[in-house]
Amino acid sequence: VKFMISLKQIETDLVTAMKAKDAVAVDVLRGLKTRVQNEKAAAGRPERSKGSDLSADELSENEILALIRS
Repeated sequence: VKFMISLKQIETDLVTAMKAKDAVAVDVLRGLKTRVQNEKAAAGRPERSKGSDLSADELSENEILALIRS
């Protein structure tokens, strides 16, 4: 099974989990979102403006998966 992972998808899933009052999912997704944002900052990539699509300054799916695995 292939999953598409991006910061935008994490944010969407976080909102869904919050609406469903799924505390475990909210905690996990908040932690993952923070980790991705911290990695972007460490790599010198600017924050994505709200509502913008994936661009060259975003972490790749492979980079996000590597964060999850570590």
